[in-house]
Amino acid sequence: MSDSNKTRRRLRLHPNPAWLLCGLDVVGIFGAYYLAYKLRLGEWPSPFHGSLWILVAVAILALYVMDVYRMDDSRDPVRFSLDTLVAVFVIAAASVFVVYILGTDNFRPIFGREVLPVALTLFAILAVLSRWLFVKWYQGALGVVHWLMIGSEESVESFNQDIRAASLRAEPPRNVTWFEAVKSLDQVESWISDHPRRSCIVHDGQSRPDLRQINLLNQSESPVPVLTITQYYEQYWKLLPAAYLEEDGLHFASRSPVQGQTGFRIKRIVDFLIAVVALVGLSPLMATVGVMIRLHSPGKVIYKQKRVGLNGKVFTLYKFRTMFEDAEKSGVQWSDVDDPRITRLGGLLRAWRIDELPQLWNLILGNMSLIGPRPERPEFVSWLQQELPHYQMRHTVPPGITGWAQVKYPYGSSVEDARHKLEYDLYYIKRHSIRLDIVIVIKTALVILKGLGR
Repeated sequence: MSDSNKTRRRLRLHPNPAWLLCGLDVVGIFGAYYLAYKLRLGEWPSPFHGSLWILVAVAILALYVMDVYRMDDSRDPVRFSLDTLVAVFVIAAASVFVVYILGTDNFRPIFGREVLPVALTLFAILAVLSRWLFVKWYQGALGVVHWLMIGSEESVESFNQDIRAASLRAEPPRNVTWFEAVKSLDQVESWISDHPRRSCIVHDGQSRPDLRQINLLNQSESPVPVLTITQYYEQYWKLLPAAYLEEDGLHFASRSPVQGQTGFRIKRIVDFLIAVVALVGLSPLMATVGVMIRLHSPGKVIYKQKRVGLNGKVFTLYKFRTMFEDAEKSGVQWSDVDDPRITRLGGLLRAWRIDELPQLWNLILGNMSLIGPRPERPEFVSWLQQELPHYQMRHTVPPGITGWAQVKYPYGSSVEDARHKLEYDLYYIKRHSIRLDIVIVIKTALVILKGLGR
């Protein structure tokens, strides 16, 4: 039996990791609760209290939304653990809301005396530890992933340059050897024989006839996974490389994944409700910020700026002013690191994203959404559409206060930065979902808490 088949057989002897992790989570929640109850109240609670299942449902849903039940060779144990911790924070927030805000007398006896915080802390330790061990075991069972690229030397060199810069874009693939370039079928067959345990092939779209023969070669034993470059970027780095989309085809370009659908209308209603509630709740903070801006430097409190939105329509975007009044006397320009035009107070407002709060009014007006590609100024749009292919696709969905590009890539002030952000925006446009929106909201909250806004 080949090494590849032995590996797959070992994996089949074990339960599906997702179901096993889910089962451990259910047991872990009950165990953490019972231990927390004993530590806080000195006695054991009644077994299987019915209200506890609500906490279990909230926890499993949050863990599923954060995608911490998926196990594959691309997962980094550290990032996996951090995603699990973020999911536990979501569980904590949702549990506090359900138990202490919506809760009835049925909840208070079982979660009194700080039982819930202790239980969540214990569960966080178990959840992180179990996933760390599982991803180590799973990737160890799969073995090293060997990659082969079929294409021109120019394509391979460009691909390898992106891998070297992966630390700026996303996590690099796990357990990957260097990419090699081949052109003939004989070379491919020889390479597959030399790497029998686990191998994958990436092609640049110029060798499709050979790829059909490669699949025929491997039908008898274990077919080798074959990805295009675009599929590789999408699967491992969560972006769509604009430079390769011409070759793979823009199969999602003719339709907007949210516009004109029920999901789009639901999203619009949710945006409106969030904006109304946030404006009411944050009005004292916004009033205080307005007074501080007025006292700190002369000029208007609210800064109005033209931006390009859905279907290329220009609208007025509102922000707290963070620059000096004459910041653009020399013309329109991108903001840069340590930009002297930014006031000291403005730097703080940007770091905590407080300057974006007036855009809640844009949500009410309907020309922006909470999540989506950040709208750009018309002067930059006309230029970037000439420099970057498919840039106009950003306008097929409503622009957002925050987005996938904002949480995955640092603030940029160049065409190259705009290209990287476009690739993340294209991924969002194609893969938009409620789960992805929730992930973006959580990651945005982490950016705000760390004071990393710009």
